[in-house]
Amino acid sequence: MNISVTFSGQLRPLAGIDRESLEIDGPRALRDFAAWLAEKHGEPLKSSLLGDYGLPQRTLLVCVNDEQIGATEHKILCDGDEVAFMSPISGG
Repeated sequence: MNISVTFSGQLRPLAGIDRESLEIDGPRALRDFAAWLAEKHGEPLKSSLLGDYGLPQRTLLVCVNDEQIGATEHKILCDGDEVAFMSPISGG
């Protein structure tokens, strides 16, 4: 199945890309997908994407098909889903 991924904010330079399309085996939980993606891209994306217990950082904004999903929420990804990972933004 095919999943499209977008990295925004501080995650973009850490991933080295802003968008990719990936083939994965069967439906997968968002948290498992994030862990797989972090392993695929390595450090330092891994430390910015994953937090305690290998789960996505709670501070991330994650959207699946333009719907905001809690980073640690149990969401099953399906063929054709579009996932966006956005780092928190601060200003001053």
